Order: sequence, then structure tokens, then C-alpha cells
Amino acid sequence: MKTFALETEDQQAKTDFQNIAKNLDDALQTLQGRQQYIEEQEPTYKQ
Repeated sequence: MKTFALETEDQQAKTDFQNIAKNLDDALQTLQGRQQYIEEQEPTYKQ
């Protein structure tokens, strides 16, 4: 996503892909936080 946003000439597509990439990064951080919390609460789920 980020690579396409940098390479495209279409400004609307660039903005859209940058927004999508940011949303994915935010979701990933949220999920990593939840995973860490679960692993602390239930050590049996730790990988």
C-alpha cells in the first residue's frame, strides 16, 4: 500500500492508499496491544 501510494501519479489514489495504510498500521498496533494483554493475563496463550 505504502509503495503504491509513493509511486502513483493519481493524487486521489495516493491519498486513499496513504489513509488505508495508516488505518492498517493503527489496527495492527491495537491488535498487538490486545495480544500482549492476553499473553500477560493467560500465559498459556503465549507463543
